[in-house]
Amino acid sequence: MDNFDQLFSSTICEQDNNVHKVGIFPGAFKPPHMGHYYTALNACKNNDLVYIYVSKKERALSTQNKSGPTGSKDCDAERYSNFMKSDKYTNNLLSIKPAECARMTSASAMRAAIAIKDKNTVFKNLPENVDRDLIYDILMQSNDVSNPNYGHVTIEQTMSVWGLFQEGLIKESGKTNEQIRIFMSQISPVKDTYDLVDILNKDEKAGMTSVNLYVGT
Repeated sequence: MDNFDQLFSSTICEQDNNVHKVGIFPGAFKPPHMGHYYTALNACKNNDLVYIYVSKKERALSTQNKSGPTGSKDCDAERYSNFMKSDKYTNNLLSIKPAECARMTSASAMRAAIAIKDKNTVFKNLPENVDRDLIYDILMQSNDVSNPNYGHVTIEQTMSVWGLFQEGLIKESGKTNEQIRIFMSQISPVKDTYDLVDILNKDEKAGMTSVNLYVGT
């Protein structure tokens, strides 16, 4: 029996090693904050390849914090529920499942802090191992009256912050630049997510591909 158990365990491990794990993290990210960073870090540690899709829509600043950590809409599973209700996009995949997001703060709380130039709060909502001073300067462009996008967090700012986050993710996870793919969504992160899963599902290696959706649980 011991020999059988050892053989069974080694077979399972071998199969798991052959599984290609893909993490997908779509969202608005206006702006990216520590919850987004640690969700992405978790995705990097638990997948072979990570896709981050960023909405190009800008968001207006507000002095009101309309939602706390548990009210964030950046990880909204409902928009991706069709994956779980129908196998249209997933019938060939080994597995697909929602993965938990780190709800440590909210983008609206960050925008409220940016609006009043509350540097301490902005810093508290950013991971420690990134250049927080540089990110603060990037975000303060929203308070520059000479900026044509004054009063808003833009896709340009968001992608710049994600670029700095990516450097930290590489250091902490051991992943390469190629393994952490960050894209601006031309239409929406939702569409990009469905399109990518459809592509993975039609690939000849779909049967050994496992997809983790970082959209909440």
